[in-house]
Amino acid sequence: MSIFITADGNTRHLDEELELLHRLVADLERIRQGDAPSRRELSQAPILDDWSLGMRLQPCLTGTVHGHPLIARGHRSVTSELHVFAPHHGYARTMSRFYRLPARSQVWCRAFEAPCPSSRLPQVHPPAARSPP
Repeated sequence: MSIFITADGNTRHLDEELELLHRLVADLERIRQGDAPSRRELSQAPILDDWSLGMRLQPCLTGTVHGHPLIARGHRSVTSELHVFAPHHGYARTMSRFYRLPARSQVWCRAFEAPCPSSRLPQVHPPAARSPP
């Protein structure tokens, strides 16, 4: 699940997402230590009959990246899964890192029901483009 932070700072569903993630981390730590779920634990789990592997689309961001430790400056990129999206506050958090988000057009911001407060956003200045020799 992605958390969208609105212009007024509302963090809808953040507490629920944190609880789910804490439980997941605890279970992964147990499994890593060789402590698989007990028969009793599994007897309380729902049954998924006729199961198969599937794929889900996960939200992410795309854009031209600057200052990434692994991706060359100025390249188009697709981020890892988006967890926190706060464009009105100038940032996003993906699975792997924070990204600074410069202001977008007023039309784009109206989709989030608030004007872009460009004066409050962190300034991000991409490097000047080089002209070919």
